[in-house]
Amino acid sequence: MKNYILLSILLLLIIPVFSQKQEFEYPGRMTPAISSEEIASANYLTEIMPDFCRTFSLPFSEQKIYRRLNLAYYSQGYNIEKQENYSQLIEFVSVEISAGSKGKLYSATSTGEKLSEEQKGILRKADLGSNIRISIKFKSKDPMNDTKDKTEKITEGQYTVTVIPATEARLAGGWKQFSQYIRTSLFRKNSDKGYSGQISKAQVQFTINEEGQIINAKLNRSSGNPETDKLILEAINQMPRWEPAKNFMGLKVKQQMEIVFGGGC
Repeated sequence: MKNYILLSILLLLIIPVFSQKQEFEYPGRMTPAISSEEIASANYLTEIMPDFCRTFSLPFSEQKIYRRLNLAYYSQGYNIEKQENYSQLIEFVSVEISAGSKGKLYSATSTGEKLSEEQKGILRKADLGSNIRISIKFKSKDPMNDTKDKTEKITEGQYTVTVIPATEARLAGGWKQFSQYIRTSLFRKNSDKGYSGQISKAQVQFTINEEGQIINAKLNRSSGNPETDKLILEAINQMPRWEPAKNFMGLKVKQQMEIVFGGGC
């Protein structure tokens, strides 16, 4: 009888744990970031790619190259003093840089790691908070090979970096408060409609202006349901004011944000 009672108590403790849904929690930016001032003074590709060795996206078939980059990043294998010294690992063949500015997408291609004047112009006018996408075609090298031989095979990989102001826009309470707002105003408010799964598919973009207000909210990726999309945009547009971003001179500036809801629920 005691065993049955003990089992019942354990079940009462365990069942609620498994029945609870994982709630939305935004972790903050997942991409590397670089300041607009650093972007403005860059002349070479390696100057605008922080955490390149760790975050460069390659086809699954090229995991051998990815392992080399990771060894370089974590300093467990190859003797690379700075992770920006990519020339020991890869030889750039072509570089396409794409960035958004005032609602338009611009792109330019160069050969090698030196930025072209057109690419520099695109980088300088990229919206604060937007992602710069870099498509790189390269030949890989083996730093453990004394002959410094490289393969003639050309591989293509993708890298993304976010351009940020000197001081980023911030909601009072930070991302923790933002997550709480989204849970309360979007997920929980509409939980009876079964929209949580749809919300998690969406990606929203909005801008915080110089007064800390939300403007230009739109969906970069739909939830798949027009009604759910409308609820998402309503929740974003009704957010409390943010502390606006500032440039290196301390002047208030606009900053764009991109939020993926799939990190929770």
